[in-house]
Amino acid sequence: MKKHWMFLSNHGHVLAYITKYPRSTAEAIARKLNLSMRGVQNILADLNEAGYLEKVKDGRSNRYIIHSELPMRHRLQREYAVGDMLQALGCEKTKKPQIRNEMRLNDDSQDQELRVT
Repeated sequence: MKKHWMFLSNHGHVLAYITKYPRSTAEAIARKLNLSMRGVQNILADLNEAGYLEKVKDGRSNRYIIHSELPMRHRLQREYAVGDMLQALGCEKTKKPQIRNEMRLNDDSQDQELRVT
């Protein structure tokens, strides 16, 4: 029997999906990625707490902003911004990501949204 493994964790899949579809609901993300609703909610909370995404109320729905300039989390990839990974997965960034020492930006003018080409 072959082992089932992937290059991206569920956190990576959720972040990439939100990058492509920033107005997605947790239910839609769970359905598309074949994850539990609770699992997606936990991942969204993790990504938000770490500063990689921010949920913004937009009327009656939510929109997510990805902070693509933040560094990858693993010590061997910290020299790369998370936006570099997202771009490699098919997302186009509006600006070149720059790694910052702080995990959460205080200046909203530095926030970036990513979009699919």
